[in-house]
Amino acid sequence: MVTIQAIGLRWVKGEADDPADQCAHGEMSLSAGDVEFVTVGDGELTLSGAAFYLLRTLESSHTPTDPVAEANLLLPCCAFNAWPAGENESLILMGCGGGVDMTVEHLPIARVRLMRGDRAAVVTLEDWRSAVVGFARQIEVFYGSASPKDQIDDEFEQRGWQLFWAEWRDLMRKHAPAA
Repeated sequence: MVTIQAIGLRWVKGEADDPADQCAHGEMSLSAGDVEFVTVGDGELTLSGAAFYLLRTLESSHTPTDPVAEANLLLPCCAFNAWPAGENESLILMGCGGGVDMTVEHLPIARVRLMRGDRAAVVTLEDWRSAVVGFARQIEVFYGSASPKDQIDDEFEQRGWQLFWAEWRDLMRKHAPAA
């Protein structure tokens, strides 16, 4: 059993609503069985960035040599710049370099190995998928309760956020069970 939970979802300034803030913040917990990989003690993270990267792990492993979180950690402290990169406009989320990194490695027979330091667990891909999609839905509900975000003036940055939400929706469409 995998559990991923958003805790204390908020905007970076702690206000009830912030149309200028593009990112959901808070703490999180992530565990598999009795193995805790992330706790509230790991501090504030950008949970929208974490959910985005975790959605990517449904299709690809995240390892130190082949990350899904290029230029950042899997569970970033910051992900304040969403930038298109390269000819195919793959998305990178730039941040401060803080946060939590762990390995999510796809194994044969629909299994996933989770590792952080000396902690490890192997879970089914379906349990991983269910937990990640559930976490992403928590973030979506938070955004849904907020006022619309301010228009971003910078075209490059605006394109980055368009790519962020397009990839998010695509991954959710592929992996979330039909309602």
